[in-house]
Amino acid sequence: MAAMLIGGLLGGGWVRQRGVAIPRELLAALGSLQGGGMGSRERMKSEVFRPSHSLPTMTIEEAGEIEYQELVERTAREAGRKMQREREEALMTRDEIDDAELAKKRAWDEFTDDNPFGAGNNKLRPCS
Repeated sequence: MAAMLIGGLLGGGWVRQRGVAIPRELLAALGSLQGGGMGSRERMKSEVFRPSHSLPTMTIEEAGEIEYQELVERTAREAGRKMQREREEALMTRDEIDDAELAKKRAWDEFTDDNPFGAGNNKLRPCS
């Protein structure tokens, strides 16, 4: 009885493989995933004139335009920071400016005390 039911279903879009009924659309999709439905000879033939390197995704002009836009944005940010710094310095009194310079010099002095010259990573010498 079950064989008759499956036999009736196999009429239109079903294929029987290894005793199991499988829809034709599913078999076609699986075939395209495995090898595109073509044999190794056809696949090799289609790949003969394919470049061995990855091709560029944009032209040199497009890359130049992107870099130019980044340059414009970067210069605008730098100009904004410079104006902000100048405004802050204009609002500072002479005592505040002297205190800021002294703090900067002290910070540098502490850094040079903690990090003497030549005390970096010396274990990565190429020929020692």
